[in-house]
Amino acid sequence: MQTGKRTGRSYIDKNLIIKNNVHSKNEVESEAAKMTEAIQKGRDKTIKTKIVLPQGTYLSETIIELIKDRNYLRRKWQRTGRLDYKHLYKKMIGEVRNKIRTFRNEQ
Repeated sequence: MQTGKRTGRSYIDKNLIIKNNVHSKNEVESEAAKMTEAIQKGRDKTIKTKIVLPQGTYLSETIIELIKDRNYLRRKWQRTGRLDYKHLYKKMIGEVRNKIRTFRNEQ
């Protein structure tokens, strides 16, 4: 099954057909409506839907606090440019990853 850009593009290519002989204002409006509908449906096929995680896959409060601390260190490092914050931030990345892995393996 094709997904994303290819599906939307192929749908538009198949359905975006304009008649050669358009003589009245009503025919122009109906052709414009067909084109608009084809483009909108193609766009809808291109845009991916959100993936919702199943219940129970959320992280524990301790891991969330570690993530907040990691983000705080990242912001401090980015704003000050000090290498000690960079080293603490890089160290915290590994800690957070390990905690998340162990948490998900225990479930």
